[in-house]
Amino acid sequence: MSAKAVEPPVEFYINQSGAKVVQGKILVPDFVTSIKIDIGLSGNAPQSKVWIDANPNVLIFGFEPLSMNIKMISEASSTWPIRLNPKNIGRNIFIIPVALSSKTLGHKLKMKITDNDSGSSSLLDSTNLLQSTSEFVPVFKLDDFIDYIDLERFEFIEYVKIDAQGMDFEVIRGAKKHLSKICFLTAELDLNYFGTENNGLKLDCFMALRGFLKLGKISVYLLRRVFKLKINVDDPTYLNLRLVNKVNKNFFIYQKG
Repeated sequence: MSAKAVEPPVEFYINQSGAKVVQGKILVPDFVTSIKIDIGLSGNAPQSKVWIDANPNVLIFGFEPLSMNIKMISEASSTWPIRLNPKNIGRNIFIIPVALSSKTLGHKLKMKITDNDSGSSSLLDSTNLLQSTSEFVPVFKLDDFIDYIDLERFEFIEYVKIDAQGMDFEVIRGAKKHLSKICFLTAELDLNYFGTENNGLKLDCFMALRGFLKLGKISVYLLRRVFKLKINVDDPTYLNLRLVNKVNKNFFIYQKG
């Protein structure tokens, strides 16, 4: 398909993942008790694997635009030690084959594939990694997708993890409409890409203006102590203060690497 060919709507790619859309909303099985979103799965979806192991009643919407990474996940052929079990695809996780940004595009963009680790591939040029090949991928906003989640049934999305290789801030900007429905959010602010908008201070201000608290040692301690929350994260993580009364011991907020 040409880079300028007109792209189908996001519902096309939701259906491609195996999820079913009924009357404008994704049909979610009755066993599901919480929803998480995993943006940037690489070839092994390690965060999703851990989330499912911790809670078999979670449903994850994973975003991974590269066909080679989706193939590795589906075949469990990645050499990384933590790998998603393919049997969970279509039950606990649906893999949406699109890239996310701050705008919905009507055509595909070139994703540059890094030579030694396809998990570092990006819509941006790397400052320190070789990117010899590429693949054209569809680009949407996160809001386009969340429109299809039944937020009356679930009230909120428990956790969103973003690892978009220099595009994290752009992904968050593309969720302005539904940001208030996200309880916890983690972003990996990788700066090793030309033209990245990632900036820790700007992101902190952006999130604070929208009612989010950036978690530090004291706030994490209090969440563990007061709410019995299971939380273990490496990268900048934010709590939606408007949803703090929804936090409970059944939450599992985990992000490593």
